[in-house]
Amino acid sequence: MTVTADDLDRAAAVVAATLGSVTGADWSRPAGGLEWTCRQTVEHLADTLLSYAAQVVSRPADRYVRLAAVVEADAGPDELVECVTCAAGLLALAVRGTPARARAFHPSGQADP
Repeated sequence: MTVTADDLDRAAAVVAATLGSVTGADWSRPAGGLEWTCRQTVEHLADTLLSYAAQVVSRPADRYVRLAAVVEADAGPDELVECVTCAAGLLALAVRGTPARARAFHPSGQADP
């Protein structure tokens, strides 16, 4: 199965709509059965998407790019959703601008865009 930048755009839209529907909820409570809070989980999602974009752009062969996204502590749920949407958009742009033959490090093996 090939995942494309268009797939990323569609997934980001679904995530934004889903999270956007609960911005009035308590994001300091655990996310489902996780130990992480809802806020921590969404911050992790934004960080992961941005980190993958960095991998696609830099294309290291043997390590992760040492970049981490940090959402400001006073950011509200709406702003957290915006961070995820932004990070997903950056990843989609990176994928669109990268040749299909390019590879970058991932612990499970060299990943294509």
